[in-house]
Amino acid sequence: MFTTLTPDAAQYDFIADLDRSLISKGIKGSYPDVMKKRWESLLPVSPLELEIDPCPLKVAIAVTASASFPPLVGPITFTVGDELDYWHTGDGGLYENLGLESLLFTFQKQMQDRKVRRALILAFNSSYPFSVGFKQLKQRSQPWTLFNYDFSRIPQVMEERATAYWSLFYRSLQIEGVFPDDSRLRVLFLNHESAQWADGLDTKLLINSDFGLMHVGALARWQKEGLFSYGGRLEEADNKFINRDCAMLLQSSGSIGSLKKSLTFDWGTGQLPHWGAPYPKANTTLGGATLWVMRGREPASYNGVAQFSSFVAESSQQSWWAATTGYLPITKAAVNGLEEQDFYKKNPEQWTGVSQLLNDQTARSNRGLRLGNYTQVRQAIEMELESIFSGKKTVKEGLDAAVLRGNAILRHFGVTHGAAGQGEI
Repeated sequence: MFTTLTPDAAQYDFIADLDRSLISKGIKGSYPDVMKKRWESLLPVSPLELEIDPCPLKVAIAVTASASFPPLVGPITFTVGDELDYWHTGDGGLYENLGLESLLFTFQKQMQDRKVRRALILAFNSSYPFSVGFKQLKQRSQPWTLFNYDFSRIPQVMEERATAYWSLFYRSLQIEGVFPDDSRLRVLFLNHESAQWADGLDTKLLINSDFGLMHVGALARWQKEGLFSYGGRLEEADNKFINRDCAMLLQSSGSIGSLKKSLTFDWGTGQLPHWGAPYPKANTTLGGATLWVMRGREPASYNGVAQFSSFVAESSQQSWWAATTGYLPITKAAVNGLEEQDFYKKNPEQWTGVSQLLNDQTARSNRGLRLGNYTQVRQAIEMELESIFSGKKTVKEGLDAAVLRGNAILRHFGVTHGAAGQGEI
């Protein structure tokens, strides 16, 4: 256990509490030596117990030790002074990844010494949910592709079993009165499944629905037939159009400003392709970014922020920004200002994006999307789409994996911001 606490801080005497519990029930305990030795082997070893000063150790050494992951990276090996024995320090994931056992023993030692009366331990497990990975694993028909898919599953199985036994051990001893009950010592486990969702924080991806399978399946088929060519993420595909390697480009209206400077031929814009019946044609939703104002600054800083925000939102600034870049204006006043100048009549290619917003009446379902950690979700989807287009995965495998990855990110966002909104973090 890496700590600056004294060597005896976590030397909890389990046998003493077990003996006390048995005596209260009129039973005289008898403990073989092997039982005592086994218990001693569970107790953590601290640097000071090894006569090591942990303060001069570099953070890089601790990080390297924590990153050790058999069979890829071995543990950190060291000796103490002139001793011939070697110590091996590695990641706790192969034994007890949350570090709860050492912390529990430390508090129980404090209780035995009557230094504390109660303790609360909060365990935040932010690792990728084991159950989610199992859902993915069930989709794989070839057993040995497990190592290419996720080689960490083997130590994860070990960790899951260790956690299960640890929980049974802890709860059983609580029931028998050996360990303190929850009124005196409580351990709360918080993970991806623990969220109490607020409105808007329970978003889930549905791109692996029948429509998604049909749509992406068509793109994958057209890729093989040469009708469609995947050009990369964000603006990476622009060069295909600029160099006349493709006849049409699906891109954000925010690229119009740069395309105007790069294209040497006549071109125009049109609304996004639509499958037609039985799918109703609706409006598109806006993309974009946000400006965040953080707490903790002097009042004068916020006066500057307010002035800057007012400046950016001015109709004249919005009109200039939209006309120059191709991004859509954020206020009706800016749109009206551009129309009064006949801007859209003179530049019809920039009216297309605006017109797509007017295909349907505005409602809650088409006004916009709340997608927490959007860029990470987008990267997860793009990675799986690339696996589909390169033939590494089937359409169903890729979209199912994108949904699992994306939903894990969304759940993390929901847990974090749901708790923050309730003042818990």
